[in-house]
Amino acid sequence: KNGMTLPGRLIRDKNGVETIQKVHITGEHYGFLNYAPIYRTKDQDNTELKHLTKDSRLLKNSRTVAKKEMDFPSFFDGQYHYFNAKAIARDNGLHMMVMKARRKGFSYMEGWDAADTINLNRAATVLLVAHDLKYLTKGNQIFGMAKSYLEFLEEKTDWRRGFLKNDKDSIKLGYKDEGSLIEKGYKSMLFAVSAMNNPDCAVGKDALKIKF
Repeated sequence: KNGMTLPGRLIRDKNGVETIQKVHITGEHYGFLNYAPIYRTKDQDNTELKHLTKDSRLLKNSRTVAKKEMDFPSFFDGQYHYFNAKAIARDNGLHMMVMKARRKGFSYMEGWDAADTINLNRAATVLLVAHDLKYLTKGNQIFGMAKSYLEFLEEKTDWRRGFLKNDKDSIKLGYKDEGSLIEKGYKSMLFAVSAMNNPDCAVGKDALKIKF
C-alpha cells in the first residue's frame, strides 16, 4: 500500500562525498509489478534467423514475429515517472491529464489502479467514464482488466475480499454469511458508465477516483 524503497546507484555530491541513492516506488507501482500479470512480448533468441538471412536476398527484409505470453510487468523508467506523477497529483489535491500514444500499456496500469484502489480501501468507489460504454467493457478494455486483476487477487493472494456483485459493468467487493442477506466486508465498488447523452453520469457517486 505504501510502496517500497531500495538502494539505487552510487552518487557523489559536489564535495566528492559518496552516498547510495534511495529509490522509492509507490504502492500502486509495486502492486502493478508484482500482482498485475499482462500479455507481454516474449524474448526470443534470433541467432538462427540471423544466420539464415545474412546472405539471403529473399529473406533480407524478414523480421521476427513477436509472440506474447502472460507474465508480470518489467520495470520501465517511463512507468516509474508516471506512477510518481500520479502520486504527486493525488497527494496535492490535483487532477491529472495524460497525453499518450496507443498501445503503451496505460489500460493495464489504470485497470490495475482501479482494482488496487477498491481492494485496499473500504467503502471506496472508483468510476470509469467513456462516451460509449464499449470502450470500457468490450474485450480487453480497462474495466475488463480491473475485473481480471480483482479475480487474480481473489484467487492468488491472501487479501481477497469476496464479491457481492461481479457484473459486466459493475463490481462490489464483500461477502454475506451463509443464509444472511446482510452485506459485510469492504463494500467498495467499481462502475463503468457511459456519458453519451448523460453529462451527469458521475453525479452522486462520491467516487474516490474518476477515470475519463
